[in-house]
Amino acid sequence: MEVYISCIYLVFIFARALKSDVNKSTKNYSNSDNTWYKYKEGNSQWNHSSNYVQPGRGGTFSALINAVTDANGYRTDQAADRSVWRAFPKVSYNEFLDDSEDFDRPMVMMTHGPAGFYLHTATNLSDWDGGLFVEMDTGEYYPTLIGTQGYDSYTTEYNKLYYFKHDYSDNTGELYRCDAQLIIVP
Repeated sequence: MEVYISCIYLVFIFARALKSDVNKSTKNYSNSDNTWYKYKEGNSQWNHSSNYVQPGRGGTFSALINAVTDANGYRTDQAADRSVWRAFPKVSYNEFLDDSEDFDRPMVMMTHGPAGFYLHTATNLSDWDGGLFVEMDTGEYYPTLIGTQGYDSYTTEYNKLYYFKHDYSDNTGELYRCDAQLIIVP
């Protein structure tokens, strides 16, 4: 079984800003009470609490896909093969894939690589498949799949795919959206 993504591109300008303005951050998270933790594999069960003790700022982490393993067989932060480079992964639980009787891989990860976007699936957070490649134009980054309920961590069969398109001529960018349907093909 394989999963495909069907996109009907309904492109529109959602926001427009200078990249330098988008990258500015006025909030200081270093003293925030809203702490979060990175995934650093140290236990073979992906959801074990000991894998989530590294601080969000600083600390170490483990790559979710394509990672070099250490002497104990755990993922490190190093890429095993730079030719399959991925960036800015967005992970969600997918109800449609979980409900399927023939496809038991409910985790979905959207990333971008050298020539487009990738959609990976997994049964948990550690056994990602090779991914479905979606060819995109140069300068399209940060794919995020948003479910019909409006969450990026919970997706379904019908979703919205958001991505950023960089305009190199004047160093601005626009946010695009398209309908994205996940289809299981035997």
